[in-house]
Amino acid sequence: MGTKNTSMICHRRDNIHATEGVTGGLPASALPSSVILTAISHRRRGSIYAAVLGCSLAVTVIGLSALLALRVERRFVEGTGDFSQARLYAHSAIEDGLFRIHNDPDWRNAYPNGAWKSDAPIGTGTYTLIGEDLLDSDLTNSYSDSVVLTGIGVQGDARYKLQVRLDADMGALTCLEVAFSTADDLDLNDATANCDQTISSNGSVTGVATCQINGNAEAVGVVTGVAVSGSTTTGITPRTMPDVNTVYDYYKDNGTYIDINTIPDNSGVFAIEGVVISPMSNPFGTGVTNPEGIYIIDALGSRLEIRDSRIVGTLVILNGSAMCSYVQGAVNWEPAVSNYPALLVQGPLCLYMDGGILDEKDAGTSLNPESTPYGDLGNWDSDTDDTYPSIMTGLVYAESRLDVESSPVVDGVVVSGGIVNLTPFSVFDLTFDKTYLDNPPPGFGSTPEMVVSPGTWTQVVD
Repeated sequence: MGTKNTSMICHRRDNIHATEGVTGGLPASALPSSVILTAISHRRRGSIYAAVLGCSLAVTVIGLSALLALRVERRFVEGTGDFSQARLYAHSAIEDGLFRIHNDPDWRNAYPNGAWKSDAPIGTGTYTLIGEDLLDSDLTNSYSDSVVLTGIGVQGDARYKLQVRLDADMGALTCLEVAFSTADDLDLNDATANCDQTISSNGSVTGVATCQINGNAEAVGVVTGVAVSGSTTTGITPRTMPDVNTVYDYYKDNGTYIDINTIPDNSGVFAIEGVVISPMSNPFGTGVTNPEGIYIIDALGSRLEIRDSRIVGTLVILNGSAMCSYVQGAVNWEPAVSNYPALLVQGPLCLYMDGGILDEKDAGTSLNPESTPYGDLGNWDSDTDDTYPSIMTGLVYAESRLDVESSPVVDGVVVSGGIVNLTPFSVFDLTFDKTYLDNPPPGFGSTPEMVVSPGTWTQVVD
């Protein structure tokens, strides 16, 4: 009994001492027991409140953090979505450009070099379309120039810029598929045509007396009176010819003009004779040269003759004589640019060349000067002891009638827009050159198709 009471007293004292911190520092023994019990109860309640408050604060922080994370995630998702939409709009702008080009044959004149459409609405954003000729900032001066399309898509704060280049796929006129082609009849009068490929007529091929075509012959109409060593085909689809309104345009824009009055005149006949014409040599007028060897001569209806000369370039004869422009005697001729024509004549042309040799003694001058050496080795000299084959290498075009006499040799392609006559005893030697079919020169391509250049789709970062 005494032991139990002593234990209870000790326990009570421990409690009393534990309450001194909440009794203002008074000894617990000086306070009533009810006050001591109340103080103990308040202390327990304060601890519980603090714990609950801490938990609530933690829950609040966790909730706010979750809301913030959701907001950040939502903004990220929205940003990603805006970026994807902007990219889609940029691609749509390019598709708009492709549609315009493929559906408007005159698109180069219809749309300027620059913005074709600005901030056009699409979906919930906008797009801008830009078309540019990066070569010379002019889409209209050449149908073969490339164009770069740029599409800019905008959605919200997102912006995407896409770019692609389109190149001109120059399909060749079908007249370049054969060694010789005329838009009219081909008449042979006791004449021979030697061809390693095909001679073609959009009219008929007719022979008088003994006529021979050593090669293939084809015609829209008939082939008659001619012995053909190769195949003979009639009823063909007419071959496409150059447009007489545009075939000279490129050369007129890029060539160097030679005044007809600076060419020697003999009783009204202007003669290019005993000279060298090339990108580095122009013996007429002020002597201004052309880097592509393109020289334009407006004949003003006068008769022009070319003979005993060496030409490395493209000669364009405008307003040729109604009688004829003549290439006769011996000439050695090739274009300065491999796929360019050698000769273009607005009017009739007479090929009266000899198929022999071009002799410097006949020309009276060196035809392989330092400015225009002959051959792959670049041989040149100032003497007059050399000879050259008499041959035209390249594309020869006559807008109207073509007369062939003597024994001209052409290694390339011959195209005539009018009737062709092979005069008695003439021998015409033709060797086909596929260069012009594979890479048609200006004026001899069909309407070009603009195609996407592989590997040029790219995102542009300003």
